Amino acid sequence: MIPTMVPNVRLHFLDRLRVLAFALLILYHVGMLYVSWGYHIKSPRLVPGIEWLMVTVNPWRLALLFFISGVASQFLGDKLGAAAFARDRLRRLLPVLVFGILVVVPPQSYLELRQDGKVAQGYFDFWLGHYLRGDQSFGIALPTWNHLWFLPYLIVYSVVFATVTWAATWITTRSTTRGTTRSTTPSLRRLAPRLPTLALMLAPALWMALANVLAQERWPETRALVGDWAGHLRWAGLFAFGVLAAKQDDFWELLRRRVGTIAAVTTATLGLFLGIRSAIHAGVIGSAFDGTAYAVGEGLYGWPAILCLMAVAARWWNHPSPSLRYLTVAILPVYALHQTLIIVTAWMLFPLGWPLPAEAAAIIAVTALGSLAIYELAIRRIPLLGVLFGLRVAPKTRRLANPRISTPDCDPPASVDQALAAGHSDAEVDVATIGAVRRPTAALSGQQAHLPVNPAGCDRRSAASVSPSAETAARPTRDGRTW
Repeated sequence: MIPTMVPNVRLHFLDRLRVLAFALLILYHVGMLYVSWGYHIKSPRLVPGIEWLMVTVNPWRLALLFFISGVASQFLGDKLGAAAFARDRLRRLLPVLVFGILVVVPPQSYLELRQDGKVAQGYFDFWLGHYLRGDQSFGIALPTWNHLWFLPYLIVYSVVFATVTWAATWITTRSTTRGTTRSTTPSLRRLAPRLPTLALMLAPALWMALANVLAQERWPETRALVGDWAGHLRWAGLFAFGVLAAKQDDFWELLRRRVGTIAAVTTATLGLFLGIRSAIHAGVIGSAFDGTAYAVGEGLYGWPAILCLMAVAARWWNHPSPSLRYLTVAILPVYALHQTLIIVTAWMLFPLGWPLPAEAAAIIAVTALGSLAIYELAIRRIPLLGVLFGLRVAPKTRRLANPRISTPDCDPPASVDQALAAGHSDAEVDVATIGAVRRPTAALSGQQAHLPVNPAGCDRRSAASVSPSAETAARPTRDGRTW
């Protein structure tokens, strides 16, 4: 018998899938060194055979991240409020993007131009004299965000989500009955009509197929943010589907209970997608329809693959661990660093002529271990670097001798800074990693804190003497769920 998913349990499997997706990004970008597709630098020894393996993950690897980001935004936007959520996104993601463009990404552009023979001077001469000045004479955009393109898209979608949530809350509050003294602060999920579970299972596949066709036939994807209409249709759509699915328990429960069915559908759509690709290469599908056919097949396979990954993870991988807690915080700095480490390491190893398996394994190892080492030894320990790489720095606070314990009926939603001041870790309040602001409960250290309550509500002057560990106890959110 399959146990039912408890509504107030954090969905750890989405944290795990997010870490898995970013880890896969390292493998994928290392693979890009050896295939015939365009990349910043290329190995002199290409291996086109691995393209078949890479095309099986390409339709869902980025779509999964945008969907999970939508789920995370719904939970944290509902908890923190629209304004605090938007501030948190801007405060954490903008420094990573700006620092990445100015400092992390430039070695990629430099080595790309070095391999093409377009630049011969030293790195710092290039960085100061061409990159930072926006020299466009090399045929590539300078400065650029390269692999960090995910961040500006996520920032825009998060701000739009917060704005829509704020507007919906304001409209609902204005329409309350006259004479009501208590204002309502509904979430977007409660304001929007409930999307049927069947629609959540099917609609994203059709949406992805449509976006792919438009990208193929009308609006080629640019990842330049401005004017990338097909890209926005695809990624914003998946973000929105994540928002709508976030608190629909029947959707997540259906995934857990229908793993076999979803896996069978995924296998069938993968076969269809690879069959279309084979037919195009064999000339069976003519050039007039090959792009459209490939785009449709990719979309129809991408969403079932995401459902399959979530179903398997929800069924067997929905549990916490110390390593998961560590990686959910580390993954943003690792993401920012990984492509530069790949390109620099590959540039140094290519002339050595190592056997291809050893060369690729070395690039993967240096990238993964090197980025984690930089995170552990520098980013975690130097506050300024922590801010530049998106870590949240807890404000210094004075511990109270008798901290007040608030009751669920009276305590307003805690902000991110308040949660950190209470001693909670960054992972527990991380919007990007689907963290929840866990707040104090009255039952602590085996003792019940008794709070006097007057008939009108809560007596905020009363306090309970508890142990310092009171500040780190977990408590459900306003709607009964914790993440």
